[in-house]
Amino acid sequence: MIETAILDILNAAIGPFIGAGLAFLSTRVHDARRQQQENVAAGNLGLSMLNSMLNEYLLWRLGAYADMADRSRASESPLWARIRPSFHSFGDYSIDLKSLSFLFENPEHIEALNAVRLAELTYRDMRAAEKFRNDAAQAIYQEVSTRNFISHAEAEKALGPQRIETMLTAIRSVATRARDNERVYTDAISDLRAALEDTLNNWWAKKPHFVKLSVVAPHFRRENLPKLPHPILEMLAEMDHRRAAARGVPQ
Repeated sequence: MIETAILDILNAAIGPFIGAGLAFLSTRVHDARRQQQENVAAGNLGLSMLNSMLNEYLLWRLGAYADMADRSRASESPLWARIRPSFHSFGDYSIDLKSLSFLFENPEHIEALNAVRLAELTYRDMRAAEKFRNDAAQAIYQEVSTRNFISHAEAEKALGPQRIETMLTAIRSVATRARDNERVYTDAISDLRAALEDTLNNWWAKKPHFVKLSVVAPHFRRENLPKLPHPILEMLAEMDHRRAAARGVPQ
């Protein structure tokens, strides 16, 4: 009787605390799982945006290479005449870094977020470079189409050094970005995916699945691009040499 009475007293005293503790734990687990799902969704959205930027870049690069390597134009064409106006349109992609802020909790993942930011800036830079190229090319082609030049030399003299230099700058901008920028996007995708897997593979949650790097068409790949003509390759080699010299890199 005494033991039963003691147990009743203990149950009455401790029971509410145990119940409240279990309810609190259940709430915390529910909140953690909900936050996990939100973080996985944010990560996959970021990876999807990066994949879209990558494939937009690859499609643009394909067009730029095809234009610069066009065999229908005379092989003796000067550099300024080797690209034409383009009608490529770009998606307006951006990364919501605020939704990925949970990655800041681990200092090791800061570089992944920096890679994501660099990819976004590179995408914007490509769009700006393409607009500059179009503006320059349209001005040149409008002038050339209204006059009957008998040679490139005559056209170059009539166009003047400033417009020719503007066109050369446009070609350099297109050629260097087309050759060099693929890795910016692929590194951002790989780095973000690795950071997400490291952060969100928790034992208490369902194993998350993340978007993988994907190229939508085989002909986008570098090995399937047309070969650039020698004058373009020479221009790129000269630019590489100047950059290396500016950085003090031995040649």
